[in-house]
Amino acid sequence: MQSIVITSGCSGCGTGSITAALGLQMARQGKKVLLAEAVPGLRRMNRLLAVREDGLFDLGDLLEGRCTLADAVLPTGTAGLTLLQGPSAIDWTPQAAAVQLLREELAGEEQYDVLLWSCPPGAGALQQGLLPAAQLLALVTTLTPAAVEAAAKTAEWWARQGAECQRVIFNRVGRRLPKDLGYPHLDAVLDAIGARLLGMIPEGAELTYSAATGNIARRLCGESCPLLAVYQP
Repeated sequence: MQSIVITSGCSGCGTGSITAALGLQMARQGKKVLLAEAVPGLRRMNRLLAVREDGLFDLGDLLEGRCTLADAVLPTGTAGLTLLQGPSAIDWTPQAAAVQLLREELAGEEQYDVLLWSCPPGAGALQQGLLPAAQLLALVTTLTPAAVEAAAKTAEWWARQGAECQRVIFNRVGRRLPKDLGYPHLDAVLDAIGARLLGMIPEGAELTYSAATGNIARRLCGESCPLLAVYQP
């Protein structure tokens, strides 16, 4: 079972929408996906995945032993995609040992192919608690100076914590680099962040967004496929 954490350096990069889209795409590609929302207080995944009712239990309850996995999971409208809704308490912080135990138990049961974590932006105690989940860390950023700088600092922090496999998703990519970005090409941006490119999501229509997230989902699942052509150097 793969365990993948999706996060960003700062808010406004579209991380939540991308996480939901990747969960949907992987499920449509035949994977059994458990999407765990580790963003406290918002329960945005319920809305993004059109889960109409809040469950009685959430991710926090599961990690703290107040319920079983069967009690906590919620079905979505997509076959193969199940949701662990986010904790209601806005000050919730996971314990790394509990996250590690959940990952090991799910891997042993072989009930899911992918455990996909939606993680808040930035770095701190909450992110540190999710470190055992970060078999692969996907860092979402837009191509603005502030977002790239935040992504670089966040990638460095995760690396110091021991996250060995980091990848970058560029969101809202235009045909050309913004003039104020301060980098001559995308490779220079990746060098600044210190991670390899996983995929790019273009600005524009829903059809291209779906194609881009589908491409990234296939790459996450180990399929050998070329990057979707978005940026024209």
